[in-house]
Amino acid sequence: TETCSHNLLFFTEAISQSKSFLTMASFISEKSINNKRIEQLGEVISQRFKSKKIHAFVNISQAEENVSHEMRQMLKYYGLGPLKPNTVIFGSNHTKSEAQEFSETIKCALNRRYNVVIVNDEKDPIVNSKQTQGKNDIHAWWDDKDEDSSELMLVFAYMMQRNPNRKKCTICLKAIVTDERARQAKIQFFRDLSLRLRLPTNIDVYVSPEPENVKIQFAKSFSSDADIIFMPLKSPDDEMISSESYSEYLSKISKVTDDNPSIVLVLSSDHTPLESILL
Repeated sequence: TETCSHNLLFFTEAISQSKSFLTMASFISEKSINNKRIEQLGEVISQRFKSKKIHAFVNISQAEENVSHEMRQMLKYYGLGPLKPNTVIFGSNHTKSEAQEFSETIKCALNRRYNVVIVNDEKDPIVNSKQTQGKNDIHAWWDDKDEDSSELMLVFAYMMQRNPNRKKCTICLKAIVTDERARQAKIQFFRDLSLRLRLPTNIDVYVSPEPENVKIQFAKSFSSDADIIFMPLKSPDDEMISSESYSEYLSKISKVTDDNPSIVLVLSSDHTPLESILL
C-alpha cells in the first residue's frame, strides 16, 4: 500500500498524542520491488505522519519469506537502544491460512510482553464518521474473564478522550451478566471504579443467560452509535483453546471487524496498573 491505513493512523495518533515513540512497520511480499521503490513508499508514509504531526520511525522491508514470519522476527529483536515497545498494533487479517500464521505472531508478541491491538485497516475510517452528528462516544465492553485486557481498554479509552479533538466524547462502560443480581453488582463495581479513578463514565449492564455467545450481537445492537468499540481479544495462551480453535476464532473475529470497522480488539500481555496511569 502506498499510504498508511486511515484507521491505524488514527488510532496511533489518538493514543500517542506525540508523547510516545512510534514505529510504523510494513512488509512487502512482492519479489519484484526494488530498493528505490521501497524508499519511495517509506517517504510517502513518513510525510503522511508529518502532516498529522506524529513523530514516527517508518520501516518498510521486503518479506523474504511470508509477512507473518517477518513480523515475528521484528518483534523478537526490535528496539532502539533503551527504547522498547510495549504495544503492537496490527491491521486485521482475513483468510484461515493467515489466521494460523497470525496466531503465532500474537504468541510471539505476548512472549515479548507486548500488548496486542487489532484495528480494521481496510474499511471506512473509524474517525470522524459519526462526529459530525455529535456521536463520538467510546464504548468499552468489560469482560471479567479478560480483566487485564478490560483494564487496558479503559486506559486506551482514557488516552483517546484526552485528545483535543475528542473533548466532548463520553466513555461508556458496558458488560453482560447472567442475572439481575449480578447486574446490580456490576453497576456498583463500575460506579466504584469510575469514582476511584476520577473518570466519569456512562454505565450499561445487560442480562443474558449466555453472555459469551451474545457479546458480538450485543455490541452491534447497543454500540451502533459508538465511534469506537473496544472489546477484549482472547489469548492464544488460554489452555482451553487449541491452536486450531484459536485460528478459527481469529478468522471469525476478523470477519466481525470487517463488518464493524469501529471495533478495536485488545489483548493485554500483563496486568495494567490503572491507578498509576489514570490518577
